[in-house]
Amino acid sequence: EGNFQGTNQRFKTFGKLNTGLGYLERNVQMDLKDSMSLSGYEGGVKLRKFQLGKLLDLQAYLGNIDLEGKIKGRGFSKKSAHVDFDGKVSEIHFNQYAYKRVSFKGNFQRQLFKGAVSVRDSNLIASMEGEINLQSAKASYLLNGNIEHAHLGKIRLMKEDIQLSSGFELDLRFNTLDDLLGRASFTDLNIQKPGMQDLP
Repeated sequence: EGNFQGTNQRFKTFGKLNTGLGYLERNVQMDLKDSMSLSGYEGGVKLRKFQLGKLLDLQAYLGNIDLEGKIKGRGFSKKSAHVDFDGKVSEIHFNQYAYKRVSFKGNFQRQLFKGAVSVRDSNLIASMEGEINLQSAKASYLLNGNIEHAHLGKIRLMKEDIQLSSGFELDLRFNTLDDLLGRASFTDLNIQKPGMQDLP
């Protein structure tokens, strides 16, 4: 269900839509051009159980997402999309873990995200800024920020039950921890593992 106001090329659309990728609510101004890669959009959007990984052909990393936010951009494919986004994610599946309470502001274009992210999940409380590049066969992460608390086993970054807090700078490339390359710098690092003794 929805409404349409305007001309065939420049219009406002609002309403609710169940698609093959998930549920979508939108209140968006559209400006369609001869080329879909140049067509623009701006407005508010809500997604529920939306298969973002499938849409972007990134199912190896990315699953469903529930979000509410504002978008402004152009292009509709992973190659042409250039999107500015400011929003809150109630749930996003990344690396086979469902993160809760994520907010981010930034730009996504050609499978490159640049911006700032804050996570208030029960297993990860962190804030960071930088870029995540999914253009290559091996994803790259150039990030800096602060981890107040991370439960690495529960968010599927490690098999062991390790918790940590730290400031960090990361320049990494990996699909799984087995093929990780790059460098990481940590400040005020605190690591906890069941049965691990405190260092003197």
